[in-house]
Amino acid sequence: MKMNNVLILGAALLLAPLTSTLAQSTWETVDLLAPALGYYVLADSNGNFVSTANDQSSTNRITNVSVSTDHGLTWQSIGQIPEYGVRLAQAPDGTLYGEANAVVNNLPSSRVWQSVDHGATWTMLSNPSLTPSGQFGSVHLAAGNSGTVYLCGRIWPGGSGGWTVRKGVPTSNGYSWSTVDSYSIGNQANGFCLRPATAPGQLDEVFVCGYVGSTWIVRHSLDSGATWTTLDSYNPGVSGQARGAAVGPDGSIYVAGVISTTVNKTTQSGWLVRKSTNHGVSWTNVDYVANASPYYNSTIAADAFGRVLVVGYVGSTWMARGSSDGGATWTTTDLFLPTGYSSSIAYSAACDAFGNFCVTGSMVKPGTSGSVTPIRRLAAP
Repeated sequence: MKMNNVLILGAALLLAPLTSTLAQSTWETVDLLAPALGYYVLADSNGNFVSTANDQSSTNRITNVSVSTDHGLTWQSIGQIPEYGVRLAQAPDGTLYGEANAVVNNLPSSRVWQSVDHGATWTMLSNPSLTPSGQFGSVHLAAGNSGTVYLCGRIWPGGSGGWTVRKGVPTSNGYSWSTVDSYSIGNQANGFCLRPATAPGQLDEVFVCGYVGSTWIVRHSLDSGATWTTLDSYNPGVSGQARGAAVGPDGSIYVAGVISTTVNKTTQSGWLVRKSTNHGVSWTNVDYVANASPYYNSTIAADAFGRVLVVGYVGSTWMARGSSDGGATWTTTDLFLPTGYSSSIAYSAACDAFGNFCVTGSMVKPGTSGSVTPIRRLAAP
């Protein structure tokens, strides 16, 4: 498909009526925190949703952790992590991990916390940011089998280490960290997708996406990070940046990001979703929206029923787009900018085993300080 046709298709989909099963239920705002900046949401193995939001009422860098035990209908604050911008991951045994960056010598420095009580209390693991080549700043994490934790980001100062994946393995003295993928200097890995091993001795399957120069990149390891291959290297004409990945129940891989291309001698940027049905051997562009952008890291959620949701923003408006037929067709299922607010962005999406979606993000009201954090919910069909 030529890119100009993709642009036309994306614009038509943005204006199309909501006919997918993703839109047959109504999105509702089920929580609203202020002043706070919503950052991440996941669905845990107990059927609960867990979310994080920067606490902007405190002079300290604190992330509040909230939980919903009724499929996203109601939320309660249960814990705190002493840092901003905490992204979450869950291991197969139910342990939760949180990742963010402290600021050390004016540079990002990765920190990882662990919770064994569903988010109520958190303990910081041994420092993953100290490497022989510099200080590691992370942007996302994944949790694998037997307590293994994976982080992606880059080495500082100056991003000199480029695209970097760090792996932490529990030992009798805490965690031992090593660099398992160092792909390209000056560039960055943006997001993880993980199919963890489910039994001792088995290996995790890891997907990492990001960019190298102006090229959209997806990398893959079948052996818990020991060896890596590049599954997708895509440049649509000007630039491409992959931001988030997910694997559907049929094994299809979805990657969302931002591209810039030239249309009628004009550079245009937009939201793109690519899909592979054959383990990354070949890829197809399945959704495009001009002047829109998926967010980073947890921008895609795929449920057990074959539905896929991607979140971000178009212009100054929170946007969620979904497919109920495995990526064949897409619809804008949520555009959210309440009266009185100047902008809103959807940051992170998750779905539980029953097909309920929850999305968190931030909104800004002119003349006020700080952000407001809504959590939006789409009930299972």
